[in-house]
Parts: sequence; C-alpha cells; structure tokens
Amino acid sequence: MVSPAVTRSSVARALQLAGGMRIHSAVLALTAWCSFSATVLLASSAAAYNPFMLPESKLTITYLQSLAARNLTLSGQHEDIWFDQSIDIVFQDTGKYPAIRGVEVGLCADPARLQEVYQTYLAYGTIPALTWHVVAPNPADKEPGTNIACPDSCSFNCVHDQPVNLQRVITAGTIENTNFNKQLDRVLQQTKFFTDKHVPVIWRPLHEMTNTHFWWGWSNNGTPADFVALWKYVYNYFVFDNPLGIYPDNFIWTWAASYYPGKASPFYPGNAYVDVVGTDLYSTSNGCPGTIPATPKTSYVSLQKAYGDLSDPFYGGKPIALTETDYIPDTDKLISNGIKFAWFMAWEGQYLRCNLGSTVPSIGDLYSRANMISSPNMGDQFGVAIPLTGPTTAAPSGSTTTSLDTTPTTFNNDYDNVKYPNWGLCAGSPGPESVFRIDVPWGTTSHVTLSTAGTSYDTVLYVMDVYNRMEGCNDDALGAGGVSGLASYVTATLGGGTHYVVVDGYWSTSRGPTSLKVTYQP
Repeated sequence: MVSPAVTRSSVARALQLAGGMRIHSAVLALTAWCSFSATVLLASSAAAYNPFMLPESKLTITYLQSLAARNLTLSGQHEDIWFDQSIDIVFQDTGKYPAIRGVEVGLCADPARLQEVYQTYLAYGTIPALTWHVVAPNPADKEPGTNIACPDSCSFNCVHDQPVNLQRVITAGTIENTNFNKQLDRVLQQTKFFTDKHVPVIWRPLHEMTNTHFWWGWSNNGTPADFVALWKYVYNYFVFDNPLGIYPDNFIWTWAASYYPGKASPFYPGNAYVDVVGTDLYSTSNGCPGTIPATPKTSYVSLQKAYGDLSDPFYGGKPIALTETDYIPDTDKLISNGIKFAWFMAWEGQYLRCNLGSTVPSIGDLYSRANMISSPNMGDQFGVAIPLTGPTTAAPSGSTTTSLDTTPTTFNNDYDNVKYPNWGLCAGSPGPESVFRIDVPWGTTSHVTLSTAGTSYDTVLYVMDVYNRMEGCNDDALGAGGVSGLASYVTATLGGGTHYVVVDGYWSTSRGPTSLKVTYQP
C-alpha cells in the first residue's frame, strides 16, 4: 500500500489520541508506518519537540547545547519599542554587536523593526530573539485612566496583573479566547518572513510566570496547571493547528521563569514543549543604580543557584540561558563559577545606560572576555552565522556573472584546520580565509561556477552547506574552466538554502585582495 505522508493534522490527531501527553511516542508510532524514518525522528526529537522544526533551528539548538562543554556564552542585548538603538550603542562602546538581538513583538510593536533584525542577522549572524508582552484578552479590563479595553490597548499596564480567567482564555467560543487568538495571529503574520527565509528565532512567550506582575503569572488568575495549559495551547496553535495555516517551525521555544528557588517546576509544561530553559534575574526592581552594587541580587552566588536549579534532570538537559538581566555578566566569572549559560540577555533603556556608565568593569571590558561570543566575531558559531568578510550574495533567477573583491581577514586559529576540518579536504590551507554567503531561494536550485582567476596569491576554494558538508572544493584549476595556474575553480549545484563560499590562502603567507568570479545559472 502507499504510506500516507506525515501531516500536521495527522500528528495533531496522534496527539489527541495520546491524550496530549506522550507526543514523542505518538509521532514515532505514526511515522513507523509512514514514509519517514522513525530512527531519524527519534534522534532529532531529543533536541526539539516540534516534529516539523526546520533544520537550521535544530542546528541552532545543537549549537546552543554545545556551548557549555566549550565554556562559551553568547552575548545578548534587548531593545524595546521605545529605546530602539541599544545594539548600536553597544557597538559604539565595544566595536562589536551582540550575538543575539532581542526585540518586542507585543504591545503594538512596529513590525518594521523585525526587518531591521533580519538585516543584522544577514550581515553579522545576530540571532533574533522575540519577547511577547501579550495584553490581557478580557474586554472588561480597561487601560488605566481610559475606557480603552485591554485587548485593543498598547499599554504595558494591560500586560500586568489584570483579572483574567486563564481557563476561559483557552476555551473556544469565549470572548477571551477570540481576543487571545487575534494576538497569536498577529505574531504569526508578523514573523512569517523569518520562517519563509529559514531564520532560526529564539521565541520567549509568557515569561516570568513565577512572578506576580503579569496576568498569566503566579497566583494572579489561576494555578500553575492553568499556566501549563495556556503554554500548551499557544504551542499547539503555532505548531499544529491555526486558521491562518502559518506555522513558525523556525521558533526555538524558550521557557523563562523569574528566579525563586524551588518555585518554578510546577509551571514547567514538560520537556516535549520546550527547547531552552531560562531564568530572568535582576539586581533591583527599581532600575539599576549608577554603578554596579558590590553584592547585587545577580551576584554569582545567585546566578549559580539559578543555574543549578535548571540543571536538574527534571528539565531534560536543555540548554540553559540567562534570559533577562540588568547587568551584563562577566562571562569569565560565570564559567569559573560553573555557570554555563548558553546566552545572557541584557535589558534595554535605563539598564543599558547603567551598564555604559559603570566602571567596574566597563561594557567594553565585558565584551572582550575570552568566554563571550559576539558578532561580528562569532567564530565559534554554527554554519548559519559564520562571520562574513565578503558580501552576502543572493542567487538571482537568471544567468549572471558577478565579480567580488575583498581582503581576507585572519580568523582565530585558522578555520579550516581547527574549527572546520572539512575545509581542508582539498589541500592543507594554513592561510586566512574570505567567506561569502549565497542564499538560494527555497524550492529552487542554482548552478554556480566560481573561480579565483585574477587573484595574486595561491588559493584553495571550498563550497559548504550550513551543516559543514562539502559541496565542492578545488586547489589548483590547472586549466579547468579556462582557469590557469594556481587559481581555483569549482562548479556546484546548490539547493534552496544558505551556502558558504570560502576562498583560502594555500600558504600562511597567501593573503591579499581576493577576486572571486561567480556565475549563476538556474
């Protein structure tokens, strides 16, 4: 017989039959008689619950998981809808952009900001991180001082502890459910282009649920079980079933609790619904003082306790992050204290200004720590975020030839021999590299011819995919394609997605201006 394909509706049905609990078992049972490999799915489901998750996001989770063993932490900086120059201020003070750029997608945030985030992702590999301050869906709740119903408001006051029945929020047919779904749909519509372009996105909804200041949080409108049901509702709406048919399979689901020892676990929806666990931990509830206090709440003792709690096997060995904080932590001290957060996210506005005004130590000093990864020097990043020393080149639909010129930058320890050994398959290449990125539209292929003819030094040329798999390489063309001498020549058929072209120097002294000729044919 013909095996049926795995579809969202069939997986959702398996979830229903499994009582909404053992989704991994349900999906594996389903795929055992479908055309997919149950073994492959089992291997991937250990990292992510979403059976439809895009490979780039799975790769990102694997990368985040790897950082602890390598004693590395990604830098992060949040921007809100009012103070929107935070990462530029960080760059002015440090010469670097953070590895993760956090922005708001609730509170009537301008969707044009997401396009800006996409551009920094393309240019520097800065991973987008989305926070969602969702307003209360109860129309009886009013914006303070006005007659505006909270579901129609942009006020942060409508995010705080408004009276909302959490069970009605997830019950079809109620006004609360209708209003809540409208906000879910808004997120889906505004972030769809990230999914279409296969951009990994850190998604942090319904955060700080262990605190009392948000309507979905502790002791306000329900029990921890009610919160868990709300989280699962949002998850299933985004992954399996929504009327728009928009499914953000690039989202990396990040569960972030305010730190209160021993209080978080009842709010945890389960390993099947979470990709990353995190803690939000501040020094003060009233904004930071002028200088970092000697013993802030975010002392390394407090951070160590928070990290230790989330390291409990109960949380499934997920990557652990400091998902929101006021002071930029000293990552060297974090590591020396056994605190191995995958990333930290410093908050914006008054908190960033406080970090800039501090001298113990300065933000520039903190961003220079050996254990902190930031852009554009994300040398330890996975393929999607290899630092670009050459331009990003979008593959056109018609045949064309483009000449690119750049001067290679010496990467730390020489990438092809240390970080990416596959790059040395064509020849040992101790010289510095220039990296170019080619984005082929999804659902298409592009036939690419590349040569380094005209380059003054001995080159080696590689084409890699985002998984560090070789797609083509050449040391000396020796006449191939009309390219003579020690120049390199490669032809490759590239499928939809991101690919990297690496121009390397054969000798350690092989460096200087690089001429790369790229010809595309559909």
